[in-house]
Amino acid sequence: MRRFILFSIALLLAGIAQAQMDTAIYGLELTYSPHAIYLSSIDPGTAAFTRVSANSLDTAVGGPGSVINPSKRVFYLNLHNKLVGIDLKTGSVVSSPVMSDATFSEFQYSPVDSTIYGLSYGPGWNGCYLAKINPTTGLVSRISATTVASMAYAANTTIDPYRNIYYFMAMGDTLVGVNMSTGKAVTRAVVTDYLDLMVFNCDDSVIYGITQASGTGGLFLSRINPAIGTVTTISPTPVNLYLMAASGSTIDVQRRIYYCIMNNTFMGMTLAAAG
Repeated sequence: MRRFILFSIALLLAGIAQAQMDTAIYGLELTYSPHAIYLSSIDPGTAAFTRVSANSLDTAVGGPGSVINPSKRVFYLNLHNKLVGIDLKTGSVVSSPVMSDATFSEFQYSPVDSTIYGLSYGPGWNGCYLAKINPTTGLVSRISATTVASMAYAANTTIDPYRNIYYFMAMGDTLVGVNMSTGKAVTRAVVTDYLDLMVFNCDDSVIYGITQASGTGGLFLSRINPAIGTVTTISPTPVNLYLMAASGSTIDVQRRIYYCIMNNTFMGMTLAAAG
Protein backbone atom coordinates (compact mmCIF):
# COMPACT_ATOMS: atom_id res chain seq x y z
CA MET A 1 0.00 0.00 0.00
CA ARG A 2 1.17 3.51 -0.72
CA ARG A 3 -0.12 7.05 -0.73
CA PHE A 4 1.01 10.33 -2.20
CA ILE A 5 1.30 13.55 -0.22
CA LEU A 6 0.88 16.51 -2.54
CA PHE A 7 2.58 19.73 -1.59
CA SER A 8 3.75 21.84 -4.51
CA ILE A 9 3.57 22.32 -8.23
CA ALA A 10 6.88 23.06 -9.91
CA LEU A 11 5.71 26.12 -11.77
CA LEU A 12 7.20 29.59 -11.84
CA LEU A 13 4.45 32.10 -11.14
CA ALA A 14 3.32 34.38 -13.94
CA GLY A 15 4.13 38.02 -13.32
CA ILE A 16 6.74 37.27 -10.68
CA ALA A 17 9.29 34.91 -12.16
CA GLN A 18 11.46 35.57 -15.16
CA ALA A 19 10.97 32.29 -16.98
CA GLN A 20 8.83 29.19 -16.92
CA MET A 21 9.76 25.63 -16.06
CA ASP A 22 7.84 22.36 -16.27
CA THR A 23 4.45 22.00 -14.65
CA ALA A 24 4.99 18.58 -13.14
CA ILE A 25 3.40 17.99 -9.76
CA TYR A 26 5.84 16.81 -7.12
CA GLY A 27 5.25 15.38 -3.68
CA LEU A 28 6.15 12.63 -1.27
CA GLU A 29 5.24 9.04 -1.96
CA LEU A 30 4.88 7.00 1.23
CA THR A 31 4.97 3.22 1.22
CA TYR A 32 3.98 1.06 4.17
CA SER A 33 5.53 -2.30 3.36
CA PRO A 34 8.28 -1.46 3.88
CA HIS A 35 7.99 2.02 5.41
CA ALA A 36 9.73 4.40 3.03
CA ILE A 37 9.53 7.92 1.57
CA TYR A 38 10.37 8.91 -2.00
CA LEU A 39 10.26 12.19 -3.89
CA SER A 40 7.94 11.47 -6.81
CA SER A 41 5.97 13.23 -9.49
CA ILE A 42 2.40 12.45 -10.43
CA ASP A 43 0.66 12.51 -13.80
CA PRO A 44 -2.50 14.55 -13.23
CA GLY A 45 -4.28 12.70 -16.03
CA THR A 46 -3.67 9.16 -14.78
CA ALA A 47 -2.48 9.70 -11.17
CA ALA A 48 0.49 7.48 -12.01
CA PHE A 49 3.65 7.93 -9.92
CA THR A 50 7.14 8.44 -11.27
CA ARG A 51 9.82 8.21 -8.63
CA VAL A 52 12.51 10.87 -8.71
CA SER A 53 14.45 9.52 -5.72
CA ALA A 54 16.27 6.29 -6.47
CA ASN A 55 16.41 5.38 -2.79
CA SER A 56 14.14 5.99 0.19
CA LEU A 57 14.73 9.33 1.89
CA ASP A 58 13.54 8.10 5.28
CA THR A 59 10.80 6.07 6.94
CA ALA A 60 8.60 8.94 8.16
CA VAL A 61 8.04 12.65 7.52
CA GLY A 62 9.43 14.84 10.27
CA GLY A 63 6.65 17.41 10.39
CA PRO A 64 4.15 19.43 8.34
CA GLY A 65 5.58 21.57 5.62
CA SER A 66 7.40 21.23 2.32
CA VAL A 67 7.99 23.61 -0.57
CA ILE A 68 9.62 23.87 -3.96
CA ASN A 69 12.15 26.53 -4.88
CA PRO A 70 11.42 26.58 -8.65
CA SER A 71 14.45 28.67 -9.60
CA LYS A 72 16.85 26.24 -7.94
CA ARG A 73 14.61 23.23 -8.72
CA VAL A 74 14.88 21.99 -5.14
CA PHE A 75 12.15 20.34 -3.05
CA TYR A 76 12.47 21.06 0.70
CA LEU A 77 10.94 19.07 3.53
CA ASN A 78 11.38 18.45 7.24
CA LEU A 79 13.06 15.18 8.17
CA HIS A 80 13.98 14.76 11.84
CA ASN A 81 14.35 18.52 12.36
CA LYS A 82 16.53 18.88 9.29
CA LEU A 83 15.52 21.00 6.31
CA VAL A 84 16.32 18.50 3.58
CA GLY A 85 16.71 19.82 0.03
CA ILE A 86 16.22 17.37 -2.86
CA ASP A 87 17.15 18.01 -6.47
CA LEU A 88 13.99 17.72 -8.60
CA LYS A 89 15.88 16.21 -11.53
CA THR A 90 18.13 13.67 -9.85
CA GLY A 91 16.31 13.04 -6.58
CA SER A 92 19.60 13.47 -4.73
CA VAL A 93 19.84 15.25 -1.38
CA VAL A 94 21.70 18.52 -1.93
CA SER A 95 21.44 19.99 1.58
CA SER A 96 20.30 18.90 5.03
CA PRO A 97 21.12 21.46 7.73
CA VAL A 98 19.71 21.01 11.24
CA MET A 99 17.02 23.61 11.86
CA SER A 100 17.95 25.92 14.73
CA ASP A 101 14.29 25.91 15.81
CA ALA A 102 12.74 22.44 15.91
CA THR A 103 9.21 23.92 15.97
CA PHE A 104 9.55 25.60 12.58
CA SER A 105 6.87 24.20 10.26
CA GLU A 106 4.09 25.09 7.78
CA PHE A 107 6.59 26.08 5.07
CA GLN A 108 5.68 28.48 2.27
CA TYR A 109 8.06 29.73 -0.42
CA SER A 110 7.86 33.32 -1.66
CA PRO A 111 9.03 33.80 -5.26
CA VAL A 112 9.34 37.53 -4.63
CA ASP A 113 12.31 37.30 -2.27
CA SER A 114 13.20 33.59 -2.64
CA THR A 115 12.58 33.04 1.06
CA ILE A 116 11.01 30.10 2.91
CA TYR A 117 8.54 31.32 5.54
CA GLY A 118 6.76 29.34 8.23
CA LEU A 119 5.56 29.30 11.81
CA SER A 120 7.69 29.03 14.94
CA TYR A 121 6.23 28.13 18.33
CA GLY A 122 6.93 29.20 21.87
CA PRO A 123 7.76 26.86 24.79
CA GLY A 124 5.41 23.91 24.96
CA TRP A 125 4.13 24.75 21.48
CA ASN A 126 2.19 27.65 22.98
CA GLY A 127 1.83 30.67 20.72
CA CYS A 128 3.07 30.93 17.14
CA TYR A 129 5.23 33.49 15.39
CA LEU A 130 5.96 34.12 11.73
CA ALA A 131 9.53 33.11 10.95
CA LYS A 132 11.86 32.35 8.04
CA ILE A 133 14.68 29.90 7.49
CA ASN A 134 18.03 29.95 5.73
CA PRO A 135 17.96 26.69 3.72
CA THR A 136 21.76 26.55 3.61
CA THR A 137 22.49 26.94 7.32
CA GLY A 138 19.15 25.95 8.88
CA LEU A 139 19.02 29.17 10.89
CA VAL A 140 15.43 30.06 11.78
CA SER A 141 14.76 33.76 12.41
CA ARG A 142 11.54 34.98 13.95
CA ILE A 143 9.93 37.94 12.22
CA SER A 144 7.05 38.43 14.67
CA ALA A 145 8.03 40.18 17.88
CA THR A 146 4.96 38.78 19.65
CA THR A 147 2.68 35.81 19.04
CA VAL A 148 0.19 36.12 16.19
CA ALA A 149 -2.04 33.25 17.40
CA SER A 150 -2.12 30.62 20.10
CA MET A 151 -1.98 27.74 17.62
CA ALA A 152 -2.35 26.98 13.92
CA TYR A 153 -4.10 24.13 12.14
CA ALA A 154 -1.45 21.88 10.61
CA ALA A 155 -0.79 21.97 6.86
CA ASN A 156 -3.33 24.69 6.07
CA THR A 157 -1.32 27.75 5.05
CA THR A 158 -0.66 29.82 1.94
CA ILE A 159 0.93 33.14 0.95
CA ASP A 160 -0.08 36.12 -1.14
CA PRO A 161 3.28 37.19 -2.64
CA TYR A 162 1.81 40.37 -4.14
CA ARG A 163 0.55 41.75 -0.84
CA ASN A 164 3.38 40.11 1.12
CA ILE A 165 0.99 38.22 3.43
CA TYR A 166 1.31 34.77 4.98
CA TYR A 167 -2.08 33.18 5.76
CA PHE A 168 -2.85 30.38 8.19
CA MET A 169 -5.86 28.94 9.95
CA ALA A 170 -5.85 29.54 13.69
CA MET A 171 -8.09 28.28 16.46
CA GLY A 172 -11.75 29.26 16.22
CA ASP A 173 -11.76 28.83 12.41
CA THR A 174 -9.96 32.15 12.14
CA LEU A 175 -8.01 32.96 8.98
CA VAL A 176 -5.01 35.06 10.05
CA GLY A 177 -2.92 37.11 7.63
CA VAL A 178 0.58 38.16 8.71
CA ASN A 179 2.76 40.74 6.99
CA MET A 180 5.93 38.90 5.99
CA SER A 181 8.13 41.97 6.53
CA THR A 182 6.89 43.11 9.94
CA GLY A 183 5.56 39.83 11.33
CA LYS A 184 2.40 41.61 12.49
CA ALA A 185 -1.10 40.22 11.95
CA VAL A 186 -2.89 42.46 9.43
CA THR A 187 -6.14 40.50 9.04
CA ARG A 188 -8.18 38.22 11.28
CA ALA A 189 -11.44 36.82 9.94
CA VAL A 190 -13.65 34.00 11.14
CA VAL A 191 -14.36 31.85 8.09
CA THR A 192 -18.06 31.20 7.61
CA ASP A 193 -17.56 27.54 6.55
CA TYR A 194 -15.07 24.82 7.45
CA LEU A 195 -11.96 25.46 5.34
CA ASP A 196 -9.03 23.22 4.43
CA LEU A 197 -6.47 22.73 1.64
CA MET A 198 -6.26 26.44 0.84
CA VAL A 199 -4.04 27.79 -1.94
CA PHE A 200 -3.42 31.32 -3.21
CA ASN A 201 -3.68 31.58 -6.99
CA CYS A 202 -1.25 34.14 -8.42
CA ASP A 203 -3.19 34.31 -11.67
CA ASP A 204 -6.27 35.96 -10.15
CA SER A 205 -5.08 36.78 -6.59
CA VAL A 206 -7.76 34.58 -5.01
CA ILE A 207 -7.48 32.06 -2.18
CA TYR A 208 -9.16 28.76 -3.04
CA GLY A 209 -9.87 25.82 -0.79
CA ILE A 210 -12.21 22.99 0.14
CA THR A 211 -15.11 24.06 2.33
CA GLN A 212 -18.10 22.57 4.10
CA ALA A 213 -20.95 24.64 5.47
CA SER A 214 -21.90 23.98 9.07
CA GLY A 215 -24.68 21.41 9.38
CA THR A 216 -24.59 20.41 5.71
CA GLY A 217 -23.18 17.42 3.87
CA GLY A 218 -20.62 17.52 1.12
CA LEU A 219 -17.39 19.36 0.32
CA PHE A 220 -17.06 22.08 -2.29
CA LEU A 221 -14.28 23.93 -4.08
CA SER A 222 -14.68 27.53 -2.96
CA ARG A 223 -13.01 30.91 -2.93
CA ILE A 224 -12.39 32.78 0.30
CA ASN A 225 -12.30 36.48 1.09
CA PRO A 226 -9.46 36.69 3.65
CA ALA A 227 -10.48 40.14 4.87
CA ILE A 228 -13.97 39.19 6.07
CA GLY A 229 -13.97 35.37 5.92
CA THR A 230 -16.85 34.91 3.50
CA VAL A 231 -16.93 31.79 1.32
CA THR A 232 -18.18 31.64 -2.28
CA THR A 233 -18.86 28.12 -3.54
CA ILE A 234 -17.61 27.29 -7.04
CA SER A 235 -18.47 23.60 -7.40
CA PRO A 236 -22.10 23.12 -8.50
CA THR A 237 -22.20 19.77 -6.69
CA PRO A 238 -20.11 18.26 -3.85
CA VAL A 239 -16.64 17.08 -4.88
CA ASN A 240 -16.66 14.65 -1.96
CA LEU A 241 -19.00 13.78 0.87
CA TYR A 242 -16.59 14.14 3.77
CA LEU A 243 -12.96 14.87 4.57
CA MET A 244 -11.17 12.24 6.63
CA ALA A 245 -7.65 12.85 5.38
CA ALA A 246 -6.19 15.82 3.50
CA SER A 247 -2.79 15.46 1.91
CA GLY A 248 -2.09 18.82 0.35
CA SER A 249 -3.18 21.01 -2.54
CA THR A 250 -1.77 23.14 -5.33
CA ILE A 251 -2.86 25.11 -8.40
CA ASP A 252 -1.71 24.93 -12.01
CA VAL A 253 -2.04 28.64 -12.80
CA GLN A 254 -1.72 28.14 -16.56
CA ARG A 255 -4.49 25.57 -16.87
CA ARG A 256 -6.50 27.06 -13.99
CA ILE A 257 -6.86 23.71 -12.26
CA TYR A 258 -6.94 23.18 -8.51
CA TYR A 259 -5.42 19.85 -7.45
CA CYS A 260 -5.69 18.16 -4.10
CA ILE A 261 -5.66 14.79 -2.43
CA MET A 262 -8.67 14.00 -0.28
CA ASN A 263 -9.17 10.65 1.40
CA ASN A 264 -6.27 9.22 -0.64
CA THR A 265 -7.92 10.29 -3.93
CA PHE A 266 -6.13 12.61 -6.35
CA MET A 267 -8.54 15.22 -7.72
CA GLY A 268 -8.37 18.09 -10.20
CA MET A 269 -11.06 20.80 -10.38
CA THR A 270 -11.35 23.67 -12.82
CA LEU A 271 -11.29 27.24 -11.54
CA ALA A 272 -13.13 28.51 -14.63
CA ALA A 273 -16.32 29.05 -12.70
CA ALA A 274 -14.49 31.52 -10.48
CA GLY A 275 -14.46 34.06 -13.31
